[in-house]
Amino acid sequence: SGMNGFGKTNFLIALVWCLYGSDTEKVDEFFKKIVDEQGGYKRYISNSLNWSAKNEGESRFYVSVTFSDIEITAVPCQTITVIRSYDIN
Repeated sequence: SGMNGFGKTNFLIALVWCLYGSDTEKVDEFFKKIVDEQGGYKRYISNSLNWSAKNEGESRFYVSVTFSDIEITAVPCQTITVIRSYDIN
């Protein structure tokens, strides 16, 4: 929780995009509405690039999430990092 304009929704959107990618709109009605309002996934994700970064010539962005202290049978690891990136070009 927190005051309006402090990034709660942006954090949630970034997390869901990182985990679901182009299937973001299939997560629930909230995300379906967001993607539909932008005119589909490609326009939605292209419009997600930070405006100041876009103005500085950046075209690529990414989100990463690291899960640690995990145990997955038959997978010899304790940490998994999921990285999703997109280049608007």
